Amino acid sequence: MKRDNFYRRDPGAALAGMSSMTLEERGVYNTVIDLLYLTWRPLEDNRRYLAGHCGCAVQKLNPILDRLIAREKLIRYEVDG
Repeated sequence: MKRDNFYRRDPGAALAGMSSMTLEERGVYNTVIDLLYLTWRPLEDNRRYLAGHCGCAVQKLNPILDRLIAREKLIRYEVDG
């Protein structure tokens, strides 16, 4: 079985790092992490694309992503910054 997209995850560290997150934040966070490891490169800030993978509307996703960014669970990557 080919495992090109395998990535190691420490369940203890993951649970500790997500302990202050809401259920929704955990779902979005885990989806973003999986999408990052799917491509092994930064994701574009395409909220419609992310919302589709999270199974919610962009309006529902935006405040969740903003909270994750504010708490530094996710970061914005800028090409020139």
